[in-house]
Amino acid sequence: MKKFFDCLFSRLTLILIIIGIGLFAVSIGDTITSFKTAKTFEDVFNDGIEEGDYIKGEVVYSFGVFAVEDTVTKSRTGSTHTEKGTAEYFIIPAGDGFAGLEVRKKLVSDVEKNSNETYDVLDGKANDTTTRPVIEGKVQVMKSELASYYKSGLKDMGYTSEEISNMGEIYVIKTMSATTARIMTIIGLLAFIAAIVVIIVKMNKTPKEAPQMAANNQMNGGYADPNYNNQMNGGYTDPNYNNQMNNDYTNSNNNM
Repeated sequence: MKKFFDCLFSRLTLILIIIGIGLFAVSIGDTITSFKTAKTFEDVFNDGIEEGDYIKGEVVYSFGVFAVEDTVTKSRTGSTHTEKGTAEYFIIPAGDGFAGLEVRKKLVSDVEKNSNETYDVLDGKANDTTTRPVIEGKVQVMKSELASYYKSGLKDMGYTSEEISNMGEIYVIKTMSATTARIMTIIGLLAFIAAIVVIIVKMNKTPKEAPQMAANNQMNGGYADPNYNNQMNGGYTDPNYNNQMNNDYTNSNNNM
């Protein structure tokens, strides 16, 4: 058991386990969602959405931005850096009501064009929208802070608090990538498997004997005998053994 825990808490094993847990925890939710049948934004427009839906397709209609997300990062020295507008949230039609749509920075300008074209359609200036960026995401219940901005956006569109309340649960489509999620999940699982392999290899690894000890074991019938060298000197340890030999040699010279 002690050997198992020594292997479990080795540096390599811990690194693999941490990587596995981190990647798996971050990606498993999106991976599960990605295996559901995808709804298009036309489906969203006609039938509405529910929590956990997987959405992928061209944005058909949108009604402008109701919130902007900034990303704040903290360095090791304690200083903070704020990146403005990493994502913007748009109102889109969803069944009998509306929903929020998270749009990452690189697609914001395209969805803004789509919003302008949507209002042109409503005003009779165009037959339909032509700018339709492709977005992939999953449906979540909107958090309270974001929902407050969402309700303000609907009020700016002319809806009353009572009408907004009657629309039911407020959902938001959060951006995700099915491919990225699946790759991260696979890497996380492989890290777990690698950690298990490392533990098994280390537990089955037999420490190598020192060459001299191995030789002594063979001469003593395969058993380690710490007194082997002593036995060759009469079976006991004599610290004066070498001195006696030297004295005899000296005495023989003196006698001569």
